[in-house]
Parts: sequence; structure tokens; C-alpha cells
Amino acid sequence: MWLDLEQLVTVGDTGVAGFGFPRQHRPEWRVNWQAVVKQIHVTSDDAAKNGLLDEFVGGFGARTLGFVNAHALNSAVTDQGFAADVLTLDHIVRDGIGINTLYRMLGIRAGLNLNGTDLMPEIIARFAGRRVALLGTQLPIVHRAADRLRRDYGCDVVIADGFQPDGFYLKLAATARPDLIILGMGMPKQERVARRLKHGLNHDVAIVCGGAILDFLSGHVPRAPSWMRSAGLEWAYRLSLEPKRLFRRYVIGNPLFLMRSAILAVWPNPSRRIAPGLPERRPSTNAFGIGGPAARSHGDVSPPSPESRVPVIAALPPVRPIAIPP
Repeated sequence: MWLDLEQLVTVGDTGVAGFGFPRQHRPEWRVNWQAVVKQIHVTSDDAAKNGLLDEFVGGFGARTLGFVNAHALNSAVTDQGFAADVLTLDHIVRDGIGINTLYRMLGIRAGLNLNGTDLMPEIIARFAGRRVALLGTQLPIVHRAADRLRRDYGCDVVIADGFQPDGFYLKLAATARPDLIILGMGMPKQERVARRLKHGLNHDVAIVCGGAILDFLSGHVPRAPSWMRSAGLEWAYRLSLEPKRLFRRYVIGNPLFLMRSAILAVWPNPSRRIAPGLPERRPSTNAFGIGGPAARSHGDVSPPSPESRVPVIAALPPVRPIAIPP
């Protein structure tokens, strides 16, 4: 059986997803990619990065931050719900050499690589001595990560594994009222849970989609040698540690990502419409040069109006002892 171009580029991790969609819907992966890439904050230097962290950590209400890498964009090809969840994140930063490669193909400056493993300790340090919820992975691993946060940052830590229904995490967070929530469930669950927490919590809380960060904080998974990180090869090191689990993501996913990146660079506009299920977003800047959150980090657009900001929430009562919901 011969594959046409649209069938080929909609190959997912588990097969040819193009055959599962009506033909007129196959080009929507480019719409999804453009929508996500346009929301990525491009941080040119450490000052811009610190400004982004100040805005996120010092914000009001429930606000979210996530990392987009090659695997995330590949997932957005065939998972419309995941793409919609990513677009509800308040702050999106680029993670990994794959997005840097895509930006180079698009002729866009990529800025700093803000991978979660390096950025998360900076975020946690800003919540030292406060209440942090670690939600994700297996309990023995999250227990060790919690011990590290207590020891190194003096945090009051609430934990739960990553295999509960989405509603469980909302009930837990509403009861414990943490200042920071780190979701270590992996894609797409953590982005879905982040969206639900953002809309369901009524106290000031920063919510981060952290991927495998709990594995790294606990010491369960070691970091790659510094020379591999510098060369953008940390993915290869992780593949060597977990070849069975990560084979599809990297061995199959990376070539597909490069193919899709090349297609997007030479054929960027399949349609002007928003793909079904994607939320409408205000105009934004970054990859494709329209003004928005990424531009704010460069100082080349005006700050958002007061009406667009999250309203200030009144002072909250003291945290009471935690009662984990059944």
C-alpha cells in the first residue's frame, strides 16, 4: 500500500493515524503545531528567563506552566484533546534540541533551552519553606522526591501517585491548598490534569507539568553526562536507560518530527481555520512574529491590559491539617 504525503506525516506512535481521520482533517496537524509554537515563550537570555519565572511564581490565582518538546508536538498530531490542553497553559517554554531544530528550519531565533530538569529546581527554590504537592509516578519514587524537597528546600510536601482519576487530584489540591503543584504524570495526562486544576481551584497556586522531573529529583533516573546535555543528546542517554519504553518516542518519533518540521517550513498554511476542539487564543507572539507573551519577554510589545490579568484573590485562611479524599 502506498502512502500519500498527508498519510505519511500523520503516522503516530502506534501506527498510521492518517487512515483513522477523514481526508479533509489530515492537514490539521500543521494548524495544531502553529497554534502551539505561537504560544511558546522565547527567552533570549537569563534576564528574560528570570522575568518569566517572576511572572509565573508571583502571579495570582491558579496558573500553569508546561514544556513543549518534539514528543509533545508529535502527540499534538493525532491527539486533538492534548493539543487543546497544551493551549490552555498560561506559560509554555521550549524543551530540547528538537524545538531548536524546528525554529532553525522556520528561520526563527530559538532563545534559551528551558528544559524542565534544569528549570524545575529554580522554580522549587522560589517556593522554599512553602507547601508543595508532588503528584505523579509511583509512590516509592515520589516519596524520595518529597524527602529531597523537605531536606534541601524546607518544603511542606503533599504527595500522591500518578495513577488516580483526574478528579482525585482536584479534591486533594482543594483540600491541601499547596502553593506549588508539580505534575509528574507524563503526557498527555499531566496537561489534562493541569487544565482541570486551573479551572477548578480557587486559591493562589502555581501548577507545573513536570514530566519525568520526579524521577530525576528522587534519583531514580540519573542525568546524562554534562557533555551529552551540552550536545543536545540527553534524549539518547535516556533511550539507552529505557530502550523499550522510549523506543517509539525517539527512534520512530524523532525522524517523524524532522519530516514534519521540514514540511511545516515549506508548506505552512494548510488552512486559516482553527482545528476542531482547539480553544480560541488572543493574538500572540513568538515563533511566527505576532505580538504576545513571548514578545513580552523581549520587551517589544505593551504589557497586557489590567482587564486581561487574573484577578487578585483575597487573603486566604491558614492551611488546615490535610485530609486526603477517599
